[in-house]
Amino acid sequence: MIAFDEAQEIRKVRGIALQPILAHAYDYLRNITMILTGSQVGLLYQFLQLDNPKAPLYGRPYLEIKLGHFSDEQAKEFLIKGFLQSKIKLSEEVLDYAIKKLNGVPGWLTYFGVEALRK
Repeated sequence: MIAFDEAQEIRKVRGIALQPILAHAYDYLRNITMILTGSQVGLLYQFLQLDNPKAPLYGRPYLEIKLGHFSDEQAKEFLIKGFLQSKIKLSEEVLDYAIKKLNGVPGWLTYFGVEALRK
């Protein structure tokens, strides 16, 4: 498995055409799964050019998972389950504060959890 987080940043790489490399890996490396994630979906689509018949990745099937903001209840459950895996229990006050400030954004909730574990 190869994963690119914030894959829209790949478009900034100069001097290498990465789309043909990704297309080759897709076509010939059957045991490799590629995962591209990004918060700037429009830029990711622009880079991949999946709708452009002349682009290297055109016509390849893909699975898209859209992940929106969590509700307050989902965010709380997400944080609680994550902290339980690390055997940590946060106060309701801290959880409520994080949920209010991070507005249900999964990436920010994850980042909060990682930073809380580091501290």
